[in-house]
Amino acid sequence: MSAMDEIRKGVAALGATTTDDERAVVRAALLHLGGQALRMTRDPAERKEIAAVVDRARGTERPAS
Repeated sequence: MSAMDEIRKGVAALGATTTDDERAVVRAALLHLGGQALRMTRDPAERKEIAAVVDRARGTERPAS
């Protein structure tokens, strides 16, 4: 399973969380995994998608360009 698949699962998990504690754990995992994936990925489109997920997890989502 690719890092992007794991990130997509994390995004789905974030939407399914019901408590602030669960959201904090999922966000931390997404930030960690996203950072790792950004370092390993060379494809610009995939990097952009990963960066958007990381921004969302941080709460610093950027407007669509």
